[in-house]
Amino acid sequence: MKISVAISISLRYVFALGIFIYVTGSCLSLAQEADSDAYELEPVYVRPALFNKRYDWSFRQTKYIENIRAGSAQALDELMQNNSLVDMQRRGPFGIQSDVQIRGGTFEQTDVLIDGVKVNDPQTGHFNLDIPLFGEDIDKVVIVAGPAASAYGAGRQGGSIHILSKRPGDEKISAQAVVGERSFSSQYLSYSYCAGGGNFRSTIGRASAGDYRHNTDFNTVTFSQRAFIESGYGDIDFIFGFLDKEFGANGFYSEFYPEQYEHTKTIFTSLGLKSELESFAINPKLYVRKHKDRYLLDRTRPGGYENFHTNYVWGGKVDGVRELAAGRLFFGVDTAEEKIDSTSLNKHKRRRNTVYSEYSFSAGSVIFAAGLTGYFYEDFKDQLSPDISAGYWLSDAVKIRSSVNRSFRAPTFTELYYLSPANRGNPELVPERSNNYEVGLDYIQPWFSSALTAFTRRGKNLIDWVRAPSATVYQVQNVAKVDTEGIEYRLNIYPEKINADWHRWRNLFFEYSYIDRKRSEHGLVSKYVFDYLKHKFILGSENILPWDVTANINLNYLQRSGKGGDFILNGKLSRKFEKVTVFFKADNIFNHAYSEKGNIPMPGRWLFLGMELEW
Repeated sequence: MKISVAISISLRYVFALGIFIYVTGSCLSLAQEADSDAYELEPVYVRPALFNKRYDWSFRQTKYIENIRAGSAQALDELMQNNSLVDMQRRGPFGIQSDVQIRGGTFEQTDVLIDGVKVNDPQTGHFNLDIPLFGEDIDKVVIVAGPAASAYGAGRQGGSIHILSKRPGDEKISAQAVVGERSFSSQYLSYSYCAGGGNFRSTIGRASAGDYRHNTDFNTVTFSQRAFIESGYGDIDFIFGFLDKEFGANGFYSEFYPEQYEHTKTIFTSLGLKSELESFAINPKLYVRKHKDRYLLDRTRPGGYENFHTNYVWGGKVDGVRELAAGRLFFGVDTAEEKIDSTSLNKHKRRRNTVYSEYSFSAGSVIFAAGLTGYFYEDFKDQLSPDISAGYWLSDAVKIRSSVNRSFRAPTFTELYYLSPANRGNPELVPERSNNYEVGLDYIQPWFSSALTAFTRRGKNLIDWVRAPSATVYQVQNVAKVDTEGIEYRLNIYPEKINADWHRWRNLFFEYSYIDRKRSEHGLVSKYVFDYLKHKFILGSENILPWDVTANINLNYLQRSGKGGDFILNGKLSRKFEKVTVFFKADNIFNHAYSEKGNIPMPGRWLFLGMELEW
């Protein structure tokens, strides 16, 4: 009964706001010429495991981030922060450590993939964004809200982040240097070249900064190697990345310890072969991820409490696509072993196997997909997650969509076995499960697009770290039931496509998300599950100023559950010459005091000056 009521409420939101979108779009279209040229809807591309196959429809709220190097961010987490789907809970700037959350889920409930390979850390999701790649290596980032295991290879409750690597091109050298306040500096050098019938790219870089508050200094070094070779058997694809980070972790894991320190090293590599025939494609791939973590409770006392963790994930997967007379069949299998050797978690290993498939077709204005995913863990009961999605094109520009699915997540090694003076794991944990329901409406024009989505999630056995109000130690528990509901809205306007005289105003966008979460009161302090963004909206634009200076500006409003709201304004000015781009960047222009994770303060105003070269 509760589910039907929630869906009824969501449908009323969609109906009311959908009428507004449709009427607004229709009125705005009067500004165009009556006999404007016909247009073709821009296809949606999702290729984390589909070998560049075009996926012509989307049943879920999806956000694409492209032109990564041209963005206003220094790190991947900052780039994703500027969209309403993601709650980026950063403990510090520049990708030092960030928990990525979608639709009110915890950081453990978001899948992260590089070219279709899951890179979630089996020790803890705090390291999921330890991505050993540069912006130069990334073609685009696809953010998918909600679970979609059968089509995207990722089925956690919140959603998934798909990092799609960029194929090396012709011979080119590119470099960047940035300096900023608080002794910030970063540099990278990238070389793309051709050899032996293949395309290659090698990139190396570093970044460092002093304290913006006590014990928040950091130093990072990154190296990546990318190779793409065409052969008679198909396309050989290779990635290798290495990331070394050391940083002061003031209050990161407990507010009672200001001198925490951490040093991590990440290696990721994968080797795959993409082969395609007329109506069939297959993509076998091998992969390895290694992560080392040294943690000090007090860096001023190296002989005190100290942990060392090393975890490995190695495995293989095979994805296939079969074009049928009526529709398309996607299928895949992913098998891997996860292993950890830790001074505080001891030694553990487990095997996980995932089998997934989806059949999809379109007939006239109707689109439909049905899938099934099986999760098979050594330590937990087998789980099946069905997925049914449908959509209907009301016109060439308006589409309604819906999906119903089930999600699953096994506990991490930290949640099961961790023991420290501030946090304690629980080996009796059981996996999380949830039932998910979503409806949406899309309106698409060449110069205007909008998307409205309402969703409901019914979670069971969610994993959280809790403590009594008078205690200082967090204990992991399964929370019996947690219900989550929300609305997401996105609007993009491209004025230069309305009127050629407006070519200096390239883009204006507005995004908003609302989330509400309900639980049975138990009087305990929640560390993660109930720390979410209740309201988030973003207003941004890209404009061309005199002297061909490009201006990007983003205004973010963030209001966490149980707290007041924060307005954060970020901006960037850039000027491109023949082979050189010079830019000036300002974060938190209002110098506003705020936090994204617990009570850990984010930096105030921070100014940067940088230069990029290509030749």
